Amino acid sequence: MSVLHPLSPQPFPKEALVARLSVAAFALILAFVGSMFSPLMLLGLLALALVGLMVFEVGWVGGSGDEPRLALPERRRRES
Repeated sequence: MSVLHPLSPQPFPKEALVARLSVAAFALILAFVGSMFSPLMLLGLLALALVGLMVFEVGWVGGSGDEPRLALPERRRRES
């Protein structure tokens, strides 16, 4: 989370706050129903939620229009 803070556009978007609170609620739900899952599955679910949050915040929150801010780097052509 501390890595994401400097990458977040200022002022902080409402969508990012909702996404962070949703992941926090998901983590609390996992804590309460955690006895139903194996520890490895709990870790995997929480890791997926956090990675999804990171991709969402870096790639889509604060973008202009319908185009995401996250773009793949273009390959340079070699001049021969």
